[in-house]
Amino acid sequence: MRAARQQVADSTWAAVRRDACRDLAAATGGFLLVAPAVAWAVGLGADYVARALLWFALGLALVWYGLRTGAHPHERFGGANRVTLLRLALAGLMVALLREPVWTAAGPADRVFVVRSLIPA
Repeated sequence: MRAARQQVADSTWAAVRRDACRDLAAATGGFLLVAPAVAWAVGLGADYVARALLWFALGLALVWYGLRTGAHPHERFGGANRVTLLRLALAGLMVALLREPVWTAAGPADRVFVVRSLIPA
C-alpha cells in the first residue's frame, strides 16, 4: 500500500514538475521579449535589461527551489501560479528601474506615483 502511494506521489510530482518547467520556460521567453522592448520604448540601456533579467532569474530560482523542496501542495502548476509568474516578471522590470539615473533623480513622491500607477486597483 505504501509503495502504491509513493508511486502516485512520484507521478504527481513529475506532472507538477513538467507543468512548472513549461510555464517557467514560457515566462522566461516572454520576459526576454518584453524587457528589451520596454528598455527600447522608454529609452533605457542594455544594463536595465541585464538587471531586470537578474531579478527575474533570482525569482525563478526561488520558485524552482520551492518546488524541489515539495512546498507546492497541489497536483498541478495552475493558473494562479502563472499569474504569479507574470507578477514576478513585472516586479523584475520595476526593481530594475531603481538604478536608472532618471529614476534616482525623481523625488520620493514621483516614485510613489509611478509605482502606484503600475499596480491595478
